[in-house]
Amino acid sequence: MTPPPDFSRAIQCVEALCRKVGFHRSDVLPATKDSARPPDYSALWISDYAYLLLWPIAGNSPDALQAGAVEAEGWFDELLSSVESQRSDRVVDGYLVCALSQLPADEVKDQIRHLELSTRICRKHFIWPEDEQVSETCAGGWSRVADVTVLGLPDAAMAGTSELVWPSIDSEAGAVWLDLVHDGVSATAQKDEAA
Repeated sequence: MTPPPDFSRAIQCVEALCRKVGFHRSDVLPATKDSARPPDYSALWISDYAYLLLWPIAGNSPDALQAGAVEAEGWFDELLSSVESQRSDRVVDGYLVCALSQLPADEVKDQIRHLELSTRICRKHFIWPEDEQVSETCAGGWSRVADVTVLGLPDAAMAGTSELVWPSIDSEAGAVWLDLVHDGVSATAQKDEAA
C-alpha cells in the first residue's frame, strides 16, 4: 500500500521558493460565492503582481485530474476576478499548482501536459511526490516544484552595477545593427529578404 502523500511537505517546498520571489502566504483562503470549498492542504500565496494557489488533487485517474483542475480553476477564477475588481490599476496574474497524490501513470501524462498548456483562467502546473529512489532530484521529495513558472528562478545572485555595458557582437550582427540605425526596420527587413 502506498503511503499517503505529504501535502504539508509540498506546501513547505512551494513556500521556500515563494519567499525567494516576494510571495507571502495568506493565513486564510478567502471565501468565494459560487465555487466549492478548497480541499485540505490548499494554500494561497500573494505578491504585488500575482497570486499562487496550491490545490491538492486526491485521485490520479483522467476523470479525477480533469475534475480537480476544473474545480480549482473555478475557485481561483472567482478569487482573481474579485481581487481585480478591487484593483482598477492592473490585472492580477494567477498560478495554479495542482498537487497530485501520487506519481502519475504514463497514460495521464499527456492529459497533464494538455492542462498545463491551457491558457484558460491562469497558468497551471502539476507537481507530485517522487519515490525515494529519485527524491534527491526534486525539491523535498516533490517533483516539478521548481518548474512552476514564477518560482523557477536560479539561486545565483546577480551583482548589480551602475555601469552600462554594451554587449559584444560579431561583425555580421554589427552590420545589421548599423542598417537598423541608419535605414530603419522596414528597409532593413526588405534588404534582408532580398539577400
